Amino acid sequence: MLSGLGVLVVALGAGVYYLGASATATRSAPAQIDAATQSEAAQVTAVQTLDLRTEDRPGGYLAVLNGANGQVLQVLSPSEGGFMRTVIRIIALDRRTEAEKNDPSPLRLTRWSNGSLTLEDPATGLRYELNAFGSTNAAAFGRLLDAARDS
Repeated sequence: MLSGLGVLVVALGAGVYYLGASATATRSAPAQIDAATQSEAAQVTAVQTLDLRTEDRPGGYLAVLNGANGQVLQVLSPSEGGFMRTVIRIIALDRRTEAEKNDPSPLRLTRWSNGSLTLEDPATGLRYELNAFGSTNAAAFGRLLDAARDS
C-alpha cells in the first residue's frame, strides 16, 4: 500500500506525463488547418494577457511575479499549488537547448474571449490549454490574472 507521499509522487508523475503529452505546440512545422477551423479561431480573441516570472524562495516557497513590473502576485508554500508548480517545472524542463535555457522570456498567460486560459512559453513555442486539466486547475491560473488586474 502506498503512503501519502507515495500517492503524491505517483500523481505528480502522471501529471508530468500528461502535461508533456498535452502541449499543443511542437517544435515542428504546424499542421494544415481547414477554413472552418481558421474561421472559428479568428473569432476567439485575447481578453487579458499577463507575462509571468517565477522565483524560488527559501524554504521551498515559489513566488509568481508579474513579468512586466515585478509585482508579487502569489507566493505558494511548499504544500500549495501542486498543479501550478508542476506546469511551471514542466515548461522549465522543456527549455532543452542552451539558447532556450538562457532565454529570459517570461511565460505568457492569456484569458481568451471564450473563457479558456492558455500558458505559453515564447522560448519554445509550447502552449498549454489549461482548461483541459479541469476548471479548478485553470482557476488557479485565472486568479493570477485577477490579481494583476486588481492591482
